[in-house]
Amino acid sequence: GSLPLEIGQEVDRDERGNIVQVSKFAVGGMLKLEMIDVSNNMIGEIPHTMSRLTNLKDFTFDNNKIEMLPDGMSRWKLLTSFSPHQNSIMKLSHEICSMDCLTYLNIGKNKIGELPQSIGK
Repeated sequence: GSLPLEIGQEVDRDERGNIVQVSKFAVGGMLKLEMIDVSNNMIGEIPHTMSRLTNLKDFTFDNNKIEMLPDGMSRWKLLTSFSPHQNSIMKLSHEICSMDCLTYLNIGKNKIGELPQSIGK
């Protein structure tokens, strides 16, 4: 599949067509978005503007090159499923602990050394 033209112009792709970067402006008009799956690309960074997607319920970005989660994740109050599986994330933000609706979290195959102390409380 392909992205709509206005979104497609705001992503950078490698020679094989994988998304390597999403512009911080790409999410500007998608504030009602509830599900995102950008798995199996080469994305290295999640734009901080993603935190504005307060209706987000399912966010999957497995098998990318993400090293750091964005600030402002605590705004995803409706998020039930979060899967950054198989990236290069080294630290899990304490903000994950304020996601009261979260029922599925897949952080396997990352470089996370320890979990926030408040997780599960």
